[in-house]
Order: sequence, then structure tokens, then C-alpha cells
Amino acid sequence: MSMRTLTVGDVGELFDGPHATPQRLAEGDKYFLNISSLVDGRLDLAKSDRLSDADFEKWTRRVQPRAGDLLFSYETRLGDAALMPEGIEGCLGRRMALLRPDPAVVDSRFLLYAWLSPAFRATIMERSVHGATVSRIPLNELPNWPLLLLGLREQVAVAETLGALDDKIAINRRVQAIARDLAISIAETAERTCPVEELGEISRTALAPSQMVGDVVAHYSLPAYDAGSATLDSPGSIKSAKQLISKPVLLVSKLNPRIPRIWPVDVLPRRTAVASTEFVALQPKEGIPVGQLWAALISPKFTSTLVENVAGTTGSHQRVKPADILACCVSDVRALSGEQRDVLRSACRLTNLLADENQRLAATRDELLPLLIDGRITVKNAEKRVEEEL
Repeated sequence: MSMRTLTVGDVGELFDGPHATPQRLAEGDKYFLNISSLVDGRLDLAKSDRLSDADFEKWTRRVQPRAGDLLFSYETRLGDAALMPEGIEGCLGRRMALLRPDPAVVDSRFLLYAWLSPAFRATIMERSVHGATVSRIPLNELPNWPLLLLGLREQVAVAETLGALDDKIAINRRVQAIARDLAISIAETAERTCPVEELGEISRTALAPSQMVGDVVAHYSLPAYDAGSATLDSPGSIKSAKQLISKPVLLVSKLNPRIPRIWPVDVLPRRTAVASTEFVALQPKEGIPVGQLWAALISPKFTSTLVENVAGTTGSHQRVKPADILACCVSDVRALSGEQRDVLRSACRLTNLLADENQRLAATRDELLPLLIDGRITVKNAEKRVEEEL
């Protein structure tokens, strides 16, 4: 495969967003695209705030992201990026910039893979400014950074091959969303409500890294939730005490409840499992599977109640108290029929099975990515591997 080294400035036009933040709204059709929206090479709009039409007009005077633009973080979460999808109106948030690719030079999907490749991540780490508090990409220097590219036809072939994996991941996520919506709709048909404490109780078992058994542990952290699955970490890489997960639980994030992170661990992994202390671990009461508790708490009504009880002065450091979680009123899933409760349990199991599959597909994509980008394997060989995974 033919390869050449260009600069970032050769492949597109660079724009950054306003260095301020508008008033954030919970609802609306205009999105405020911030760095938390960048998840595993995709734009997760569920993690984006909304803004008013007036603020949208103001915040897009410099540039309005359009389909195919490469969105990326230039501070803190360096290396994170995603493509702007079709049919979305959004503005760049703080610490966000975009690269508008020149279609005569680079395929936009290939550009995303090249940006996420180990080679370019190494360039980011080498050339970024590493301060005492945050690291940043100097945008005035970024256009001169080298970027390794294949020929345009080969770019398209590579993007299609890796894209087959990402497309399957996207399909799985849509199925997860359908299962989630079904669970919410069924739970909300319950004829009565009850406080969370009638359905579950807080499990508290602290575990220091030195007490963790095995070469790796399943680590349920906030970044892992955002990425879609628990990470496998060595105890030596974990610097603080965690919560031991010894029974099926529902993990509910205390941090920034406006971005709900409610994670059902309905089947324990075969290795030691631990969770961040940013989660409240709710153990279902006897006779209530995790899937039923999950369906009761993923309702937007539960999230709205938590938001009303936040403590903290800034949007990035708001927390709810465990007692407030237990006091929230939710649908009493015990009042549902046996068939309905079975559907809730199945919907929960399906979402977790698809999360596991997505983790495997993403690992294959990440393995093939550098091999294809620098020409160590052919597209044909990569296609065979992709077919085996799909």
C-alpha cells in the first residue's frame, strides 16, 4: 500500500470553539458538544447538554460543525475524537475543536482512524504542552504536525473494513437503547410507586489494592461505564480502595446525576470485581433480580429527582447523597406481572451481552487499526479477520 506523510493542515481546515460556556439546558434540539460526548471514537449525544436557539446562534458564529467534521478535544482528554453525524445541530463546547477534512485528500472516516491510531496518539503526547494541571494541544502548531496517510482509494478500503466493526457496534448500541426504552415503558406501567430502599439496600465492602486477588480484576469505573464495559486492570495499577462486588448489584453514580450512569451487574465476572467509590452499589432485596431494579431506576423521572437533590456548586462536581438515592420514589416493579418482570430481566441481560460483544469487537478494531494504518497487513487479510468476528 502506498503511504505518505502529510501535515494536519494539509488534510483540512482547523476551527476551535468559544472559550466560554452558555447556559446548559436539559432539553432541546440544539446540542452543546463537550469533551464528555467523545466516547470510544463516537459522539455520544446522551452525554451532551442542550442550549437555547439564541445561544446556538451565538456559539456557532465562528463555525457550526457539519457532518463528516472531525471533532476532538484539545485539552485534558487528548486523543479523543469522533465524527460529526448527519442530521444533528450542535456547537463546539469548551476545549473542543474540529478539523474539516478536504475530501480530495482524505476520507473522513479514515481520518478518524488515523487520529485514533497509536502513531498519532504518540505524536499528540510528544508535541502537546503538559502543564501542572492540564495538558493541551497547541492549536497554532497543530497544522504543522505530521500525519501518516494511505492513498485515497486505500483509505476508503481501510475505513470500510474497520467501519464494518464499528457499524456492528452501532447496531448493538441501538438494540441496547431499544431494550432500555422497553424496560422503562414496562416499569412505568406499575400501579404504584415506592422508595428505592424498599427494592434495594446499599452494599459496602471496601477493598484495598493489596487485598485484590488475581493478576487482573474487573474494574467498574466511571470512564469504563462511558466506554461501555468494565476494564481489566492489574491490582498494581489501582491506586485507591474500591468496593468489592461479590453479589449482583446495580451501580448508581453519585457524580453529576444530570448525566445518568446506572450500571447493572446482573452476572458476576469470573474474576474479582471491584467498583469505583463514585458509585453507590445497590443490592436488590430478596426476590428482586438486578434487571428489575435497573428498570425502575433508569426512568428519566428518577434522574430528575436526583438532579433536584444535588450538592455542589459547579456543574462538573455535583453529587447526590446515598440517602437521597434510597429515598427517591420509583415504579414498584413488584406490582408487575410475572411475565413483565421476566421481560425486564431479559432486557437487562441483553444489554450486558451486547456490551460484552462490543468490547470484543472494539478490541479487534483496535488490534487491526495500527496494522492497517501503517501497511503491515493488507485490507484483504483484515477483511477475513473481520468476517470471523461478525
